[in-house]
Amino acid sequence: MSRALSRISKSFRRALITRTASLIAAAVCLLCLPLLPAPKVYAAQGRTGTLVEKAEADVRINLDGTVDIVETITFDSGGKKTRIPFDLIFPLEGEPHLEMIELAKVEGADKGKYIQIPRGDKLRPLPLSYTTTRKKDRIRVNVATTGLSGNYTFRITYQWNRGVVMKEGIALVSGPLLAVRPDTCVETLKWTLQFPEGVRMDLAHIEPISIR
Repeated sequence: MSRALSRISKSFRRALITRTASLIAAAVCLLCLPLLPAPKVYAAQGRTGTLVEKAEADVRINLDGTVDIVETITFDSGGKKTRIPFDLIFPLEGEPHLEMIELAKVEGADKGKYIQIPRGDKLRPLPLSYTTTRKKDRIRVNVATTGLSGNYTFRITYQWNRGVVMKEGIALVSGPLLAVRPDTCVETLKWTLQFPEGVRMDLAHIEPISIR
């Protein structure tokens, strides 16, 4: 899950385009993951309000050019919350498709047990639900509750439908990997990356992740 970003074969580039599963390492092209402008990570010390104690993004690149992402975000609410917003910002090309959003308690008897949050229904109000709004550069996800307090974890599963794009002979994965709003304090943040089956990492030249 934590494999490094690497130079991979042109055969992998062709596989992404033709949606085939054959991978033969012959020559190399660069696959990099620049993270476009997204919510900043602030030091938690001396700040008040909602705090993200830990955020993780597990990223899986698929042969068909899609990218599957699971973000796990642990909050300390700092008080009772009835609305928690998230932003799924569009990648370089294509858009995010929300598949599921779940919630788990951090403490107590049900610690770590995720429940799926249902989509909101105007005709049948629910104590916990979410709605989505499409904006120019993002999908806004609003979670509505009768009141959450203390520590809790959200797990957001979504997909970039065109996560891998070709730019000047380079297979490029580019997009923000943090769904919280810009004014949210974030204490720790970790990304992990998984390549498709068959990519010969032993024949690859390792490149650092590019962040901007």
